[in-house]
Amino acid sequence: MKQNKIKYVILFFCFILFSDKAYAGYGSFWFNVRSGGVQGNIWNWIGYSIVAVIIFSTVTTIVIWKSYLSKRILKKSFKTDSIWDIEKLKSHTRESIYRLNDAIQNKDLNKVADLLTTELFNELNSVVSELIQKGEKNIRKCNDIRVLEIIGCEDFKNDLFDKYIAYIQGYMLNYTILETTGEIIKNKDCRIWDFSITYHFVRIENQWRLEKINNSATTLDVLKTKNHVE
Repeated sequence: MKQNKIKYVILFFCFILFSDKAYAGYGSFWFNVRSGGVQGNIWNWIGYSIVAVIIFSTVTTIVIWKSYLSKRILKKSFKTDSIWDIEKLKSHTRESIYRLNDAIQNKDLNKVADLLTTELFNELNSVVSELIQKGEKNIRKCNDIRVLEIIGCEDFKNDLFDKYIAYIQGYMLNYTILETTGEIIKNKDCRIWDFSITYHFVRIENQWRLEKINNSATTLDVLKTKNHVE
């Protein structure tokens, strides 16, 4: 199911689950439980419980909810500052993924110096330097990006504090070879891995720079993202 279709289904269930009718049933339901019995159709409540578990226990659902909150902020911010164009943010994120993978594979981070903060450049450059020293090459190919959503955005009056977070999910081929022989020394089966990562961008001199990469984004990581506008 495509991301937009999933979003509509989830919002529909949220509407049902949190409608006034559902709220009205909570009080009498818990009163009856405390009184030693449950009146009404218990199967309806079991159904609500199952839906609630499904809705709130998956990363995908939380990503959809967070992206919905981000869009509300971005639409408001875009009215006064075009840098918050959501499609351009997504395009910039996608471009950053491909350019960074290519730069690491070719062991030349100077190609993406305009995309990275100084701190992240130095951090990744140490990884590249190690590859050079060992005579290794890391082959990185992002075969399919299934999900790319903005899940956090913070728009401050002082632009120096502006930031946004993108959630990316997809498949990647990632293996390492010895350049002298071409022998594969890591991921010898050339297995394609599914990945879930977050890219954290900050605003520097009116440009978005990648500050941090979380290569193992968890449900908690997604939940912790903030959406804020001053």
